[in-house]
Amino acid sequence: MLTPETLQVCKQHYNGYQAKINGCDKCPIRAQCITTKPTRTEQELQAWEQEVNDASAKWLAGHA
Repeated sequence: MLTPETLQVCKQHYNGYQAKINGCDKCPIRAQCITTKPTRTEQELQAWEQEVNDASAKWLAGHA
């Protein structure tokens, strides 16, 4: 499950999307979040969630 901190980063960078101002392309955890694999096993999904959560925690620690 994505943590509240991860959802906060997402909301901060995407909420109220306006072209060239915000959105996924401006998000600091985009590289970990975006995937080209549409379907996942439960284990793969959990690993992806952990990777995204770790990335958001690291970013938030540097911007607290």
